[in-house]
Amino acid sequence: MARLLSVDRWVLPLLNLGSLLLNIVPSKVMYALADIGGTITYWGWPAKRRAALENYRVALGEAVTAAFLDRTTRGSFRTYARMILDVLRMRRMPFERLRQLIRLEGAEHLTAAMERGKGIVAVLPHAGNWEPASNIIAFLPYRFLAVVDEGVVSRAVAGSRQRAGLSVVEQSKAARPTIRALRQNAVVILVADLVKDFRAARVQLFGRETYLPAGPAYLAVRTGAAVVPVIAIRQADNTSVITVEPPLYPDPKANPEEEAHRISQAIADYFQRVIQGHPEQWYPYRRLWTEA
Repeated sequence: MARLLSVDRWVLPLLNLGSLLLNIVPSKVMYALADIGGTITYWGWPAKRRAALENYRVALGEAVTAAFLDRTTRGSFRTYARMILDVLRMRRMPFERLRQLIRLEGAEHLTAAMERGKGIVAVLPHAGNWEPASNIIAFLPYRFLAVVDEGVVSRAVAGSRQRAGLSVVEQSKAARPTIRALRQNAVVILVADLVKDFRAARVQLFGRETYLPAGPAYLAVRTGAAVVPVIAIRQADNTSVITVEPPLYPDPKANPEEEAHRISQAIADYFQRVIQGHPEQWYPYRRLWTEA
């Protein structure tokens, strides 16, 4: 723990300095540097490149050409690099400027789900530009709780979100706080497309069997909360459109295991639609099928 605190003491000030610089540098220059960095990462990190290529080969279909597959994968690395710089920049970005970079669609779905009084489990894939999606809460009248990974980088990102009014909890300590938040009619935010330490749900994704985290579905079944898919898609001008999908409501009369599976598969279907619609904004750097 002492070592982690020591790391925080020098990493967080560097991140703050980087954030200040990125808010001074013109956006065109910043994103051009991100594209260069993403391309270098694509060639310099062969394990991640191979995993992404294999995942895209399944998602895009066997009929795609090698050139299209390679172009899409390289585009993913560049888009991810842009998202990372956005994460840093938003640590110090004024809210007035942030509001100009995001647009929310489907807010009525949040309102409808909140009126039930049982909270919302908001699920996002590793796709798009999710940092603006987490900062949108600065402009919404609800209580939010985000579950984050452990580590200094996650704590640095958490600092940006807390500035916007978003509470955060590390994944290993999230069970009780998330249930408590849902019972208080809050919104719990989960990036829910990679299985880590929690129960896995077997689903069909792009016609093949794989696994997603079962946590969102089981939280909904246990508490009655609505599951609301959310995605933030980067636009050509580097603004983001945050789209809120219609809620998935658990059936209290259904068998809990069967209902959890139904919801998990619905989440998988949503993730598939997002990936098909915006393949270069998907970040599939772990094999999804061979590791299932």
